[in-house]
Amino acid sequence: MVYYHPERQRALLKRRNLEKTRINQIIPATGWLAVYLIDEPPFYCTSPLVCWGLGETETEDGEVFPNIVVGFSNAYDMIELCEEVSNFEAYIRETNLREEEQKAFSDRGRTAMEKKRSEKKI
Repeated sequence: MVYYHPERQRALLKRRNLEKTRINQIIPATGWLAVYLIDEPPFYCTSPLVCWGLGETETEDGEVFPNIVVGFSNAYDMIELCEEVSNFEAYIRETNLREEEQKAFSDRGRTAMEKKRSEKKI
């Protein structure tokens, strides 16, 4: 099972006010990985989640969301919210990272890299 943020939460995370985001509770995230897209083969990398955070956030326009769940990883040698890393793609259980999921992440990463390259040419 791959867990992608629903579009509503993904949009919320982009417009939230970080100063008004509060994590109320954390729980272990044993066995979960964060997937990040990268520019070189295999075009994705994974990092073990440290924990899940349950919290609340407020957007810049004052809309309050009382129940958000976010993952924390140490992908780049510091513990941070996965969604704060620009190339974050998804959460996945370690046991579910099979060949078909690896190929799907690789294809999405390759597509993202090609798009980036074509935008630089314009």
